[in-house]
Amino acid sequence: MELPVLTELQCAELVASIATLGQAEWGRFTQELWRSTGGSPLHVLETLQLLRERTLLSADDGEWRSPDPGALFALLREGGALARRLDSLPRDQRWLLLLLAVAGSPLGEVRLAAAGAGRDGRVGAARAGGARAGGAHGRWLDDCP
Repeated sequence: MELPVLTELQCAELVASIATLGQAEWGRFTQELWRSTGGSPLHVLETLQLLRERTLLSADDGEWRSPDPGALFALLREGGALARRLDSLPRDQRWLLLLLAVAGSPLGEVRLAAAGAGRDGRVGAARAGGARAGGAHGRWLDDCP
């Protein structure tokens, strides 16, 4: 399925569907989020996740909150949240993601091991860590052929 680029309004609606935007500066937040991500639905969600992982954003009691709005907006201005999230992964997990991306379809443990990802138990460790072959909603590695 191909998802079209979100408009600025659709980006704001996506953010509001997760938690409410209570403060006046949240309008600016959704504008900056949209600009930073180019409206890509994947990048919007990955940026929200990165902000949450860095504790710059939370959805407490159904409302978005930030302990440091200045740092939050600085991160949005930098852009590239997906690349930063990938860079923060351990080397073996980045290698597995690269193999899955190049394949373009789910790969099972046997195929990944044959491609060299099985060295040092990388595939088994990734599977034990909850790796999925098709993203967050994909099949578990051991469900793949």
